[in-house]
Amino acid sequence: VSDAGQSFYRHRWSNYLQLDASITERTAVSQSVYVQNRLDALAKFRLLSESRCSFAVEEQLSINLMYSVRFDTTPYENVQPLDTALMTELQWDF
Repeated sequence: VSDAGQSFYRHRWSNYLQLDASITERTAVSQSVYVQNRLDALAKFRLLSESRCSFAVEEQLSINLMYSVRFDTTPYENVQPLDTALMTELQWDF
């Protein structure tokens, strides 16, 4: 990051965990969690959580419901620390 001729190096340590499960033959859920801690201050971190539930309508057609949460303990100026999103997706595999 540069500001007024000054440079700051904020290296991060990235980790993630992903879980997938088939509930029925046509329904599956998954959860992914990503955490990035700053190496110079481990209490300052970014987190991304993505949840998905997939429903197979046909063999090649699915409906996905997704929910994501983004959190940053030290966000940029004029950026909220918490952001959430709920999404619906139509997926066609070919």
